[in-house]
Amino acid sequence: MPTRAGIATAAFAILFLVAGRVFGIFELYIVAAAMLALVACASAWVILNWRSLRVRRTVNPARLHAGSTSTVTLDLSNERFVPTPVARITDEVEGTVRADAHVPPIRRHANTRASYRVPTETRGRVDIGPMKTRVTDPFGLASSMRTSAPDTSLLVLPRADVIAPPPQP
Repeated sequence: MPTRAGIATAAFAILFLVAGRVFGIFELYIVAAAMLALVACASAWVILNWRSLRVRRTVNPARLHAGSTSTVTLDLSNERFVPTPVARITDEVEGTVRADAHVPPIRRHANTRASYRVPTETRGRVDIGPMKTRVTDPFGLASSMRTSAPDTSLLVLPRADVIAPPPQP
């Protein structure tokens, strides 16, 4: 749960504890305690706030012809009394790198919407997901990742060409 910065902060806190003991400097104990408390508070903050953001994903249309446009819409809502933390949403899309978005804080009992397009140049089934949400504390010392939407798929049918009928004999 602690990030690299959180682990480094805890390691330096332990180093300050040892240095305070070796050199007999009381102030190093205070600095070490503050650093450990900051890492602990950051971890607690992430644990308490990771459930405040609700995400629902819809694919429209779910079946289309190659070359057409399909849009994935994310409905984000906050059901708690406090604003949501800044979150990073990552959605794996087959055939691309991935869809990645930073979600700003959402006010209490508010909703917002975001969307992105899915490439549909090749036919077949395009797997989308799972969608992962990462919540990080303001200092970047702790983070938590969870799956916020299950896998879904998009069916890309062969391209449909309009063919004019032959002339009447």
